[in-house]
Amino acid sequence: MAFMLKKLCLLLQFVLIVGDSHLRAIVDGVVQMPEEPFSFGVMSTPGAAASALRTEVLNAVLPRVPDAVCLLAPSNNLTASRIIDEASVDYVNLLRSIRSRWPNVFVVDFPPRLNCEVSCQDLLRQEYHCVLCVTFAKNHTFGFLYIE
Repeated sequence: MAFMLKKLCLLLQFVLIVGDSHLRAIVDGVVQMPEEPFSFGVMSTPGAAASALRTEVLNAVLPRVPDAVCLLAPSNNLTASRIIDEASVDYVNLLRSIRSRWPNVFVVDFPPRLNCEVSCQDLLRQEYHCVLCVTFAKNHTFGFLYIE
């Protein structure tokens, strides 16, 4: 896991972004994050499916409790899981683990992948969305943003 924390300022709200290698450019400083109005931390775990991200989240030591956590939906489950149902179980466990540590969580859809069929990606997106709606909608603690 790679972790990047830019200028932790106790006066700014702290947003933690959690995801796989799609976040690596931020961690490596190739993509610059704004310095205000938030303080950002980024956890990037290359090659991680939902179960590996869950392990990283449960073992993460942070300088302070995030005001919000942004999860980049794990696209590596497209290749790590044998079936959509397996990916769904891993995703639910990841969401529950994040929510058990931090109260304000939202999910951003994973970027399109070139090495997987679009139909498979759409099925996984639909499953992730259903998981959020069915499992967590009553708590109003999760949001799902689609990136087009």
